[in-house]
Amino acid sequence: MDSIKSVVFIDEKALEFYKKIPKVLEPEERLSINLLNRFKKRGASLAVHKFNSSDISNVELKKYLFDNRDLVLLDWELDQDYVVGKGYSLKLLSDVVSTSHLHFCAIYTSTIRDADVFDNIISFFSGRTSVQFEEIRDALSEHEDGLRKVLNRVDLYDLSKNSRVIPELNNLDRGLIGEIKAATGINDLPRALKYAKIAFSDLIKSEIENLQPDIVDRNNQIIVINNTIITLIKKNHNKDPENLIRRLSSQVSISQNSFTQLLGIEMQNVFAKKGSFIDANLLNVSLETFLYHRSQMSGAHGDLPFEIFMKELLLAHAKLNLRSEKLSILDSTFLTSISPKKPKASDSEIAKINTFYNGSILSEDRTINFGDIFHYENTTYLMCITPLCDCLYPNDNIKNKFYFVKGQKFSTIQEPIALGDEAFISYVDEATCISWAGIGKSTKQDKHKPIYVKPLQLYIPNNNIINSTLSVLDWFEGEPKPITLTYKFTLRQQYAQRIANHAFAHPIRVGVDFVKK
Repeated sequence: MDSIKSVVFIDEKALEFYKKIPKVLEPEERLSINLLNRFKKRGASLAVHKFNSSDISNVELKKYLFDNRDLVLLDWELDQDYVVGKGYSLKLLSDVVSTSHLHFCAIYTSTIRDADVFDNIISFFSGRTSVQFEEIRDALSEHEDGLRKVLNRVDLYDLSKNSRVIPELNNLDRGLIGEIKAATGINDLPRALKYAKIAFSDLIKSEIENLQPDIVDRNNQIIVINNTIITLIKKNHNKDPENLIRRLSSQVSISQNSFTQLLGIEMQNVFAKKGSFIDANLLNVSLETFLYHRSQMSGAHGDLPFEIFMKELLLAHAKLNLRSEKLSILDSTFLTSISPKKPKASDSEIAKINTFYNGSILSEDRTINFGDIFHYENTTYLMCITPLCDCLYPNDNIKNKFYFVKGQKFSTIQEPIALGDEAFISYVDEATCISWAGIGKSTKQDKHKPIYVKPLQLYIPNNNIINSTLSVLDWFEGEPKPITLTYKFTLRQQYAQRIANHAFAHPIRVGVDFVKK
């Protein structure tokens, strides 16, 4: 937990630090003071917020509460009315998981029914709205009395168990299974039953379509939604001021995602502390000199080239400062202590980590750039290998004719994993890896043959990627052929450069003749 540096505690009875300390403290008020002292000793900042129902609609306040935080301690009962209070908590939790890079949330509760917390989270983050659940309920209303008894045996977590109620459904009505599938819009019956159970339950439903959980671990009381690890911490007013942080640390460490989350947090903290973007040389440069350089680079394309140049320069400078910094979570002794004797990894997990090493998805609309990968058709992909400077000035430098390489998706993820880093391949996600050297049946002679990655050119009149699509023109039998490409991924520069170097060597190959038999 040493990596966590910014925390917010939200409770309707919390004591905010600018308020006068009462003579007789409520348990939550005492906890507020003790948490501040505990986190201060650990070098972390804590913001304490006393919840009010108006906070739900206060956008600016929620930005303050959740932006740039590492951990949220969220009370489950945010009102004297238990049902109303947990409704507030679920709405705030929706904001928590929608906030970028907010890694941990601990739900702090005194309820003796753990299932009530988890069941309501599953319902609220089902991907359906309260209106949609009402429609499901209306569609199945004529079977309600008998159906409720059957749905009581439906499992919201282990869906494989739900097939056990099929005989009971058939006893109620032979056509009921088909009606449940139609009402929920889900052909998979065990999953459809989950949504039917939520529809007929008193669980809280969301007014909007929320994100759904990626991982639900009921045994360890952990749910992961949109890369936020959510865990459950029981209230113990007699011991919590001393033990809450220890219990939270223990709970978080159980999650299979916690190590990578903490690695990211520690790197953020080191970057904030040591990753200086400027030094004395730049500080001593006058603004006029800075603007003189801008005038040289600006032109028909506005300030975009200058902005990109400065961002790359500042990042490179920060990278130099961080090169010698140590990350405690990557300490060799620590990693050895937690490592099993024979570590194992599934093919899916290997593909995931290779995807991270390879690059990332850039979600915003922008212009095409070096290393962008697009889906063309079926199993065919294209990657832009046009140099960055030409991508910035496509009309002036290359007359809007961009260079690409064409690749094919492997039929299985096991094939590229066996190749390691020896081939011209790119991972796009856990199920997709692309070969830029072509895929086909190999022969004994192949190991002696050269591998060619052949470049091709496409005309792009408008180089803007909008809603993940890019319109380009190819030529087929002398006629322009419009093509729509779908953006999928962007490779890190060194990975893309390796493929581009090989592709641009293709025109300088030399042909020779030999007799073969």
